[in-house]
Amino acid sequence: MKYHVHVYTVVRVKFADVEADSPQEAIDKAEESVNFHDLLKRDVSNYNRGAPVVVEHVEWAEEHTEDFLVDEAGDTAFKNSQMWHRNPDGTLTPKDEITRIGDD
Repeated sequence: MKYHVHVYTVVRVKFADVEADSPQEAIDKAEESVNFHDLLKRDVSNYNRGAPVVVEHVEWAEEHTEDFLVDEAGDTAFKNSQMWHRNPDGTLTPKDEITRIGDD
């Protein structure tokens, strides 16, 4: 028996050096700057690592999380990084805490 398996996943897309007056403006600029569906339109033949399972098609799922991570450029320790959440009314709210790899 063979199956077609569709794996739905969330992909993190980093936008570097977004010039903005606030984290909220940076989020808006990042979201508006790219067509996320076009971002994944590429040759998927390179994704197959010699495994018997072959990636045939890749596309974005319609689901989009409403959470964002904003890092300050130059903050190499990521001490000023902040998570944000877009509310149903479109406003952005900072999330309380970020769990960082390596933090004690």
